[in-house]
Amino acid sequence: MENAEIALLFAKSKGFASVDFQEESNGYDVFIAQPDGDIEIIGYPFFVLVKDGIARENDPSELMHLMHFSEVDKDFTELI
Repeated sequence: MENAEIALLFAKSKGFASVDFQEESNGYDVFIAQPDGDIEIIGYPFFVLVKDGIARENDPSELMHLMHFSEVDKDFTELI
């Protein structure tokens, strides 16, 4: 079974309708789960990570990395 199929089965088990491939990160294929068109989700995205045929959701400590957030430079924050 392909990683996209594994991610989709996992996402559907959590109530999502589909997944979109995002990138490869730390050896995992990373997918973002999408809700059905009638449902709106507020909050952080739900990432599905697949490696060696096993799917899992992101760990909270991985979230900012997967969202491509990084620490803001101190000098920049002083300007705000």
